[in-house]
Amino acid sequence: MSDLVKNIINPPPRKNGAQQIYENVERLNSEYKTEFLQKIINFLDELKKSSTNFDDWHTDYQKSADSRMRGLILLHPVWAALYVDNRDRSDIQRLQFEFLTGLFSGNAENLKNHDIDGFGLIIRNCKIMPVVDIDGKTATEILDLLILSPSRLRNSKRFLDVCSGKKVHRRKSWKKSTIDGLHITREITKNGVQIDHVGHLEIIIPADPDDGESLPGIAEYFEKKINYSSGLEILENFDLERQFLQIGEIRSTTVEVRLAGRDSTNIMNRLRRENAAIAIDNRQLSDHELGEIWSLIRNGMDWYDSDEIEWLVIRILKLCLNYGFNVTKILGITRKSTNENAQLSMDRIYYDSENDSIHIPRINPEYKKQEKLVFTENRRDPLYHATHVELPNYAMSVRDMTRLINKINKFDDAVINKKIRNILGALNIGTSRFTVSRISNSIINIARTNFDPMIVQAAFGHNIPSTSAPRFYSAIKSEEIYQCYKFSLKTLMSRCGGYLPIDDRTPQAGVFSARYIPGSQDISQLLKKLAKSCQEAEVFTNDWHNSITLLCIVTQSIFTTVRGINDPLIEIDSGCDILYFRDKDNSRFSHARFQPVHPMAIQISKFYRVVRELSIQRVAADKNIESFCFFIDENNSIVDSKVGSIEKYLSNFSNLPINSMRKYIKNKLRSLDVSYEASGMIMNHHSMGEAIWDDFSVHCPITAKKSILNAYEKIIIELEINQEWFQYAN
Repeated sequence: MSDLVKNIINPPPRKNGAQQIYENVERLNSEYKTEFLQKIINFLDELKKSSTNFDDWHTDYQKSADSRMRGLILLHPVWAALYVDNRDRSDIQRLQFEFLTGLFSGNAENLKNHDIDGFGLIIRNCKIMPVVDIDGKTATEILDLLILSPSRLRNSKRFLDVCSGKKVHRRKSWKKSTIDGLHITREITKNGVQIDHVGHLEIIIPADPDDGESLPGIAEYFEKKINYSSGLEILENFDLERQFLQIGEIRSTTVEVRLAGRDSTNIMNRLRRENAAIAIDNRQLSDHELGEIWSLIRNGMDWYDSDEIEWLVIRILKLCLNYGFNVTKILGITRKSTNENAQLSMDRIYYDSENDSIHIPRINPEYKKQEKLVFTENRRDPLYHATHVELPNYAMSVRDMTRLINKINKFDDAVINKKIRNILGALNIGTSRFTVSRISNSIINIARTNFDPMIVQAAFGHNIPSTSAPRFYSAIKSEEIYQCYKFSLKTLMSRCGGYLPIDDRTPQAGVFSARYIPGSQDISQLLKKLAKSCQEAEVFTNDWHNSITLLCIVTQSIFTTVRGINDPLIEIDSGCDILYFRDKDNSRFSHARFQPVHPMAIQISKFYRVVRELSIQRVAADKNIESFCFFIDENNSIVDSKVGSIEKYLSNFSNLPINSMRKYIKNKLRSLDVSYEASGMIMNHHSMGEAIWDDFSVHCPITAKKSILNAYEKIIIELEINQEWFQYAN
């Protein structure tokens, strides 16, 4: 039964939100008390006992399933539906129970993927709908009370009909018709299939429109060009209607034809922006609509008297347009104190009238466990402790900004919000397109199209989901933030039809880095302690092997930025230019990495191979040791080099976590003027389609390699890494 439960609820690899699902299912069990609910709870209990990463088990009822599982919903629709908060919603509990009842029923084998996806989508959308009274109502009657489109209502009821054993009608595959060998062109609207002279051209409708990363964009059909023996990507629709897309064919028959004759650099730049951009949809304002907003703001800046609330509201809208702020943030804006020792609140925006700049709170990662401040080095980086990012004020004069801050507290928040709706109402006659949210997102959408998401997040203080992992290692130069903001604002003004002269002020200088990053002095002292331990240990003993292993792990993590998971050391062949290895490699997950090889990394790997073979001959000659890297305990038993065992041995020398080396390298490379793309190559941090080795990347790997290796030479000198540590004397 455990396998059946696993197949039905289908957990994602990282078990995102499993603790919240556990609590939701417990509430269902207390209400309905069925056998299969108890089996789900037992399965989740076993899952938690066998899990090694509990960071993804925490509850976050404020985060929706669409945000928590972005990119995974299509693959795990049942898991996403069970994640929906049902604490105070009996209607959601009822739908989740009906969902599981159908999946565990004897008719579940007749369900199709789009049946399951459709009902899961209803459960997730139910959270933002009014509460439905379920007393005495069937599941079908509950669905009728929800605000659903006709297609979604049919999809959800079809799920219930299949599970109850009723007969349902599905779309069928149509074949081409010919008259005297000639193809007939016709369109069959009710089946969503268009048949023309080259065959089927079928519109692929995504099973889940809320899952942005699953949108296919377009579906192509290549007549008689399907190659079943090479790398193909399958887009699934209905049973008899599968289309095969070959990536090479798409590139050659669409991109090159459309862009033929253009300069190759311009082609790659255009494709790069398209790959990085978010989807253009009705949530974004068009250039014409932005022009109307700009005209409203520009006229309001001239006409309204300073004593009226309209004067305040127009300037609030301009801050929304220029900085991507929402109204709540603007209502909390205050002036920066002249006292240098004053502490700034992390959730408020500040205006510095002396420098005419706006200070935006930084987006910092949420640490699940308390990190220790173990660094001995006094941080002298000017922006290491910075709580805010400083941007120049291009919205209005110093006088108007000061007056705005003074007037905000004179009006109730509800009065200001109502006045904003009234002013935008003049543009919303016959439409509902003009909202504060769309106005605020305009400049952020422009920035995301042209800059790395981490830079955009730092510049605008806007939380971007795709940066959840890189933000723990963030190292962004202030110049990149200013460039992002100025470029985005200029582009926005050109789209609005306005003109904005921008000066070249850079109020801050330095690198915004993540917390808990050790300095060069901390790491240098640690390496010297490890090297001294290797020299003092008796040769061919367990202490000798463990000390050398620990020294190699720590030093190699500097040159390869391996996370210290599974095998933190790898075998590197001499003479290779680019290193390829599988990072985080285990039975459930594998992640490929590519980066240039420094000669020191090759020497460390070669040195450790010799030490490893000698230790195996001494204590484990008859054992098959799969791990390249290992420790030996006092009983001559092999200890795998996992994070726990590494930090156990490392604690005798320092309290630094092994992962600190990655943070140090990220920060150090940026401070040594290594490009953001090249440092991302070392860290394996890059946006989709933006990696240096991607086909449409405009960055040169050779240039990146040169800058990275030159920076490592400076790091070796600064850390005082001695090449003789990794030379074995026969």
